[in-house]
Amino acid sequence: MNHFFNRSYKKLEQLIPQLGKLFITIAVTLITIALITYFNVIYPTTLNTPLSFLISIYLTINTTTHYYWATTINPGSPSTHQPKLTQHHQLKRYCKKCINPTIKPERAHHCRHCGRCQLKYDHHKKQLTNTLTQGINQCVGLRNERFFLLFLFYMSISCAWIVYWGWPCFTKTLDFTTPWPFWSPRIFMILTWILALAIGVAITIMFACQLWLVAKGETTVESSDNGTYTCLSLSTLYIHLLKILYYLAEYYRILFSQRGQKYVNPYDLGVRKNLQEFFNIGPLPGRWPWYSILIPLKIPPVSDGWTWNKRPAHPDARELSFAEELTDEED
Repeated sequence: MNHFFNRSYKKLEQLIPQLGKLFITIAVTLITIALITYFNVIYPTTLNTPLSFLISIYLTINTTTHYYWATTINPGSPSTHQPKLTQHHQLKRYCKKCINPTIKPERAHHCRHCGRCQLKYDHHKKQLTNTLTQGINQCVGLRNERFFLLFLFYMSISCAWIVYWGWPCFTKTLDFTTPWPFWSPRIFMILTWILALAIGVAITIMFACQLWLVAKGETTVESSDNGTYTCLSLSTLYIHLLKILYYLAEYYRILFSQRGQKYVNPYDLGVRKNLQEFFNIGPLPGRWPWYSILIPLKIPPVSDGWTWNKRPAHPDARELSFAEELTDEED
């Protein structure tokens, strides 16, 4: 029986790339319903001040803009951008699954759903049970990871805003003996508040997990210990993930300590510099100011996907070699 369900799930999973537009439509529809309900019911009932209106517009613009960029900006592929190779690229790795084999740089991985390698591959939004973030309908990688994380951030705040200020309206909605004075249907208010609560909790935990990995200089696939990426979605049980993520991140250190060696993550520059690298902010020339995170700006990544800023080598430590990687290069 278990084998039957596993086969059925895999067949359903294969349909996900073909249903991408449907998931995007569902996600956009839910966001639209929430916006209509908020400005027609919640705002005039419990807020209705100039400051709250500005905050509402600010959250709306940031949430929708970053969602649009996360869904439309290509994460980047080695096949579409290959700079002239230097001595840094003496070890040439080729993907065995791409139709036209190309050199695979560091941190790139093959996505079986997209059918090609992605630069700084993090994960692919594929899970059946996560409709809203499934609306991303592509990989999260080098060129769109910033917008994806900021979408999670502003979506979390927006959901908390709706849940808090929408509670009085939600309780009144459940009283079907009183007339409903708004043109937005009563069911819209019920749906909006319940979804804001459920999705808000899930996305907040997802954001916390993603931000924690960014602070450690890791991607989701790099934090995995079993050769496959772990998609942060509802079906992976966020609470369980929070409990085991520390162990996954420390796996290589435990492995190397058993050999009398010390493992270092070459991409971990420290929390502050890791965040600066990810968001392309900081005092270095060409970087953006920290407050650019608060503004919907289409800021490119620091790296081109082929070269990376790394921590200085430690005499008693060594990096993980290609042969020792637990994350399968063909994932």
